[in-house]
Amino acid sequence: MDRELAATLAGYSALAYLPPDALRAALPDAEVEFFDRDATQAYAIRRAGHTALAFRGTQVFAGFSLADVLSNLWVRRQAWGPGKVHAGYLEALLDVVEEVKVLLYRAPRPLYFTGHSMGGALATLAATLPPGPDAAYSFGAPRVGDAAFARALDRVVRVVNGDDIAPRYPLPLGYRHGGAAWHLEDDGRLVPGADLWRRIVQLPLTPARFARAVLDHRVEEYRRKLATRAA
Repeated sequence: MDRELAATLAGYSALAYLPPDALRAALPDAEVEFFDRDATQAYAIRRAGHTALAFRGTQVFAGFSLADVLSNLWVRRQAWGPGKVHAGYLEALLDVVEEVKVLLYRAPRPLYFTGHSMGGALATLAATLPPGPDAAYSFGAPRVGDAAFARALDRVVRVVNGDDIAPRYPLPLGYRHGGAAWHLEDDGRLVPGADLWRRIVQLPLTPARFARAVLDHRVEEYRRKLATRAA
């Protein structure tokens, strides 16, 4: 885990929710390309000696997207790479897969994929396209595929903040998390995923726990905690 890189990519994942003009204003030193195909949006960001592809996550509160919600709910699995994956997320990735392939072969390296929420799921899926990015960092991402797919995620770093609700979805019935898991504590410390399974499967059965699980999913929390400790 590269803490400074995680902070940078969490920042890109948060900025991915912005419209193009606002993102370019936030990163005046970057070369930015916006991909917008059907219901999938992503930014290619070339800056400070690296290239990053930041996928936009589910739009619920700002710029509500019914297509994003439906993608999350389409939990049927279909074949992809070494296993089977969430059909809704796969369809969303396929909307921009040609643009992703161009980056994989032509973009200046190092090349990183990243995203928050559903954006993290798309980054995880895209990380299995050959020849692959140098690394993929997801923040609050749901489960993406089955055990065979999860075992192939050797370039994926998965960060989960507090009791974030999104990584509990879909239920682990044919779905598994993969990659190197790190838990983001309340004080901003990153802890290897030894305790992650208990937190993810523990259901938020009380109103207070449910509220905490929803609030911990906010991309601003990931960005704030990682930036504070990395400074």
